[in-house]
Amino acid sequence: MAERAESAEREAQAKPLRVVLVDDNPDDRVLTARELEREFGAIAVEQVAGPESLKQVLEAGEFDLVITDYQLHWSNGLEVLRAVKARWPHRPVVMFTGTGSEEIAVEAMKAGLDDYVLKSPKHFRRLPATVRLALARAEERRAREEAEARYQQLVERVPVGLYRTTPEGRILEANPALVAMLGYPSREALLQTNVRDLYADPQERELHLARLEEQEVLQGELRLRRRDGHVIWVRNTVRAVRGEDGQVCCCEGALEDITEEKARAQEVRAILETVPEGVLLLDGELRIRQANPAARELLPALTEAREGEVLRHLGPYSLKRLLEPPEGGRWHEVRLEGPKPRFYEVAAEPLRGAEEGAGWVLVLRDVTREREARQQEEAQARLAAIGQLAAGIAHDFNNILTGIIGFSQLLARRDDIPEDAQRTLESISAQGQRAAQLVRQILDFSRKSVSQQRPLDLVPFMEEVLTLLQRTVPESIHISYSPPPVSVWVMGDPVQLQQALMNLVVNARDAMLGEGTLTLGLEVVDLGPGDIPPVPEMGPGRWVALSVGDTGCGMPSDFIPHIFEPFFTTKPLHEGAGLGLSQVYGIVKQHRGHIQVETEVGKGSTFTLYFPFYAPEERPEAREEEAALPPVEGKGQLILFVEDNHAVREVGRRMLEDLGYQVVVAPSGQWALDLYKKLAPRIALVISDMVMPGMSGRELLRFMRDLNPSVKVLLMSGYPRGMDAPDLSSPGVVGWLPKPFDRDSLGRAVEQAIGEP
Repeated sequence: MAERAESAEREAQAKPLRVVLVDDNPDDRVLTARELEREFGAIAVEQVAGPESLKQVLEAGEFDLVITDYQLHWSNGLEVLRAVKARWPHRPVVMFTGTGSEEIAVEAMKAGLDDYVLKSPKHFRRLPATVRLALARAEERRAREEAEARYQQLVERVPVGLYRTTPEGRILEANPALVAMLGYPSREALLQTNVRDLYADPQERELHLARLEEQEVLQGELRLRRRDGHVIWVRNTVRAVRGEDGQVCCCEGALEDITEEKARAQEVRAILETVPEGVLLLDGELRIRQANPAARELLPALTEAREGEVLRHLGPYSLKRLLEPPEGGRWHEVRLEGPKPRFYEVAAEPLRGAEEGAGWVLVLRDVTREREARQQEEAQARLAAIGQLAAGIAHDFNNILTGIIGFSQLLARRDDIPEDAQRTLESISAQGQRAAQLVRQILDFSRKSVSQQRPLDLVPFMEEVLTLLQRTVPESIHISYSPPPVSVWVMGDPVQLQQALMNLVVNARDAMLGEGTLTLGLEVVDLGPGDIPPVPEMGPGRWVALSVGDTGCGMPSDFIPHIFEPFFTTKPLHEGAGLGLSQVYGIVKQHRGHIQVETEVGKGSTFTLYFPFYAPEERPEAREEEAALPPVEGKGQLILFVEDNHAVREVGRRMLEDLGYQVVVAPSGQWALDLYKKLAPRIALVISDMVMPGMSGRELLRFMRDLNPSVKVLLMSGYPRGMDAPDLSSPGVVGWLPKPFDRDSLGRAVEQAIGEP
């Protein structure tokens, strides 16, 4: 009862209690609602003032409980009770009255009233507890009636045949499932049949009765004959019922048709011969009684035991340990150490239906590739998160570097600066450019840098790389490379791919400590739908494999999940920033490629980059890169420079003035918009940062375009293009200026932007 009350209370807390109040006294209704709200929180009260409103409430049925007075000007509580129970027999009704009597209470309880409470100040406080109890009782009644109905349905609908028979074979009871199982048209037809006629082998019946005399309960499998003559297999569980004289007076039991189960067992035996998992059957002495083909293939790597021999261990783990249930699952992990560790999983289950210690079923599976794929997924997720962080940090660094590079260049251009100070300023600018290169490496890793991909034949590309390697790799390291006989095309950015290769070559050179063999490879790999890919994420199709291998020191296997993380390095302190492989990773991912790493301590490493093969019908000719020319000086055109960072704003203004332009600056988008409204006819170009507090560069562009559809806006940002910029083909956008920029890059961008039609 307490549990029912708690259940009702939890339900009441989950949703408002819906109460129907039938009471002529408005003050009593207010007091009743107040007490219920105090106990149950929010409640929904429906007040009934007459027979019509009662009828409407009962038709809607949207209530949990009825509280009624006895004396009503239009009826009485007994009539209300009967009306509620006639329509909603399980809804609780509480009579809360000051005009009733003992006779009325008794009559109401007989009619189904859940509780009876006398009205008085102290009983108002008792009412919530009464309501709670009434709700719990109603729930209990409903559950009990449902249980009784379910029990009856169980007997009638259970798919197991239930029966009661006499020792002589007369059938006393049979449920519908048994009638259907044996193929009889009706229960009556089956009751007229003797049990002896149901046995496929009459002698089984006699043996069955003899055993039942000795045991109270029997379990076993029998063959019975259906009415149509077909023989079925059944699992029989029967109990002998004895009379006062100790003799068996009847048998009660259950039959389960296992004909299909028998057929499935045969199918299982056939399946075990083909499943990829290894399955071992062990007897009570842990001797291998049966092994399917997959198990026979896996066993040599895990144990020396063969079929018919005692299994004592799998890998380094004793079988006793593997038979114990593991924590948090059903699979034990077995790791075999080696140059390339292999992983297996083992699950053990005692034989079902057999007595304790009768034997075990072991399932073995090789999960090495699955484990490698999961580790790669985790590493990629970790790298993606680091990449997002890196891109954000790069934005702040680019703003800082713009000021450092710009101010040092402007100062170095002054005629009154001593020569040694100019060299210092040039060094500051060069260091700033080096820092900017590190930022670009971070952006390559985070896949946010701009990638200018085009159809690229890697055969001549590799020839150019080999020429470059002559200056990077010492003569003591032998370079091995055999070019393929035909062109190998990818859609690639030659600058980025060259950077990725050079990073790998530098790592290989450092790993070999000055001597060894550097092996470069280029080939086309075709993967069919059933082929195992070198990298789990690779799909079927044609791929280009570009590899860099060395004979250096190699790496431990536990380094592999981390080698692409920024600033992770195996080199001594001050000998590497830890960004080389991070940059390679980002570049490969920008090219929709994958990386395979093969390494062994003391034997070297091989990095293989896989890119989708590119095979268009017509490949455009490669374009020669034009050398960057110095910018043309301005002619006094007015430029509006919008930047919230003070240092960048100041250096931008001074660079533009040094280039021969007039400049007005704005520290925010709104400030810039106000200036533009005044100076629009004179402004030749707007240079705006994209990310600013308040009005962003994107919003500023939209407002300016509304004022002047022919406005020219050169966008700039410390974030890489694509993260926060609109399409460069958008109206009004005449270019993109990435930070950090120097005087020349700013001048060229402005020159091109002003020249845009």
